[in-house]
Amino acid sequence: TYRGLPMSMKLSAAACFLIIGCTKPPPPSMTALAAKPGPRGDSADTHSVSLGASEKKIAKTGDSPAPAPQKLSPASRLMIKACDNYLAINPGSAKTSEVLLITASVLYNGKLFEQSRAAYKAILDSESKGPHALEAVRMTAQSFYEEKRFDEAQAWYRRLKDMAGESGDKQEAVVRIAESIFKLAESYDQQQRFKDAAAEYERVALEFSDAKIADAALFNAGLAYEKLTEWSKSILMYQRLLQKYLSSKLLPK
Repeated sequence: TYRGLPMSMKLSAAACFLIIGCTKPPPPSMTALAAKPGPRGDSADTHSVSLGASEKKIAKTGDSPAPAPQKLSPASRLMIKACDNYLAINPGSAKTSEVLLITASVLYNGKLFEQSRAAYKAILDSESKGPHALEAVRMTAQSFYEEKRFDEAQAWYRRLKDMAGESGDKQEAVVRIAESIFKLAESYDQQQRFKDAAAEYERVALEFSDAKIADAALFNAGLAYEKLTEWSKSILMYQRLLQKYLSSKLLPK
C-alpha cells in the first residue's frame, strides 16, 4: 500500500495507524452547576448568583477571558502530520473518523478551537450518526462553550440532545443547554443588557424547571428586573421562586 511513498510519510502513517484505538478526545470538563449562596435578607448583597460560584457565595457576574490558543508542541504537530499522512495514503478508510477525532483532540487540547471544529465538521460531513458523529457534536458544542460563545454552544448541545436518544448523553446535553443559557444571561448582565439578561434567566427556569440552577435563574431574573425598575416583573420572579422552590438556599430561613 505504501510502495513509492517517501519514508517519512510511511513512518508517520504507520504511527497514526498504531495509535488508533488508543487515543480519543478528552471528555468535556463539567463546571459546577450552581452556587449555593446564603439567604437574601434586607442587608444581603444584591449581586446575581454566578454559575459555578463557591458554596455560600454571592458573586458578581462575569468570567475570566476565554482561553488563549496555545502553540502546539513538536509532538502534537508530529501527531497531526501522522494523521494527515494516514488519510492521504488511505482515502476512504473505515478508520477515517477515528483518525480525524485524534486530529481534532490534539487541536482542541491546544485551544485551537476553530481548527478543531473543522476536523469535527469533516467527521459530520461523512457520517451523520454513530459514536464518532456524537463525539464530534459534543466536542463542537464544548469548544464554543470554552470560547464563551454560549448561544452557539447551546444550539450544538440541542443537536447532541436530539442525537443521543435516551442515553446518558441526552441528560448531559440537557444540563449543558441550561448551563449555556445561564452563562449567556450572565454575559448580558455584565454588559448591562439587563432586559436580555432577565429574558435568558427566565428562559432557563421555564424550559428547564427541574435543573439545579433553575432557582438561581429566577433569583437573577428578579434582580435584573430590579435594575430595570420593572418592579412588577421582579416581584413575579420572586413569587415563582417562593412557590416552586421552597427548599432553595436562596430563600430566607
